[in-house]
Amino acid sequence: MKMKTRLHRAILWLWAASAYSGFAIAHQSADPQFSIRSPGKTLTLSRSQLLKRSDLEKIVLFDTPTYPKQRIEFWAVPVFHLFEGIKLDPEGTIEFRCLDGFSAPISPSRLLEHTPGRSVAYLAIEKESTPWPAVHPEKSPETAGPFFVIWKNPELSHIGVEEWPFQITEFEVKGSLRSSFPKIFPPERFKEQSQEVRGFHTFQKWCFSCHKINQQGLSDFGPDLNWPKSPTEYFNEKALKEYIRNPQSLRHWKNDRMRGFSPDELPDAELTDLIKYLKAMAASRR
Repeated sequence: MKMKTRLHRAILWLWAASAYSGFAIAHQSADPQFSIRSPGKTLTLSRSQLLKRSDLEKIVLFDTPTYPKQRIEFWAVPVFHLFEGIKLDPEGTIEFRCLDGFSAPISPSRLLEHTPGRSVAYLAIEKESTPWPAVHPEKSPETAGPFFVIWKNPELSHIGVEEWPFQITEFEVKGSLRSSFPKIFPPERFKEQSQEVRGFHTFQKWCFSCHKINQQGLSDFGPDLNWPKSPTEYFNEKALKEYIRNPQSLRHWKNDRMRGFSPDELPDAELTDLIKYLKAMAASRR
């Protein structure tokens, strides 16, 4: 019995070590690569290739979600330039993936926007000679590199925190959100301007990057918000709103990943709409 236990522990240790090693190798590669995948075509670019592009710009940003209260210089290329020649479905989505497995859809209309008066997305490339600061210096020396989505004038289009993915490895062009994840949509009896549908859009913007609905979604960072139960079924509305505003005021543990959402980024009316959506999804599941 002891021999089996030791063997099992050894296998687990080797698996964990190889997983960490794979992550470290990908992150520390001398010339890491970034890909854009679409049906019938994959574009792969190395860091050295991206740094030689004629559309490379130096962008200086202060107080970004990833680097609060810090002034950082980035070398970056416009994301919409990278997608030139790639066919997109008008109702399609673009999914991003990161080194740690974090993945979520992002709206093409926002990611590829480049008209005056709107926010513009850039792919920032970390130079090996001048690495960016650590994202969580108290925990790890890892930076946001080697590739990081940043925004010029993020306030113009109200770019959310979840729209700044870092340690990103690829974009993948997909079909419509409904064809990929039909069970996250509210029942069709709710009209476009109803609170439930507005709440669904709020869920897409702020929650879908970490949470699934009805076991559909890309991320397992947070629990499913409707399976087997909705938080509206074990929180009263007042407590749930308080939890979304400040998670650790209700449940406190050291490694909690969920951050709070202030009224400046998630207004009270939108928070109420989000609760309406979650209640509608709970009722439709039942």
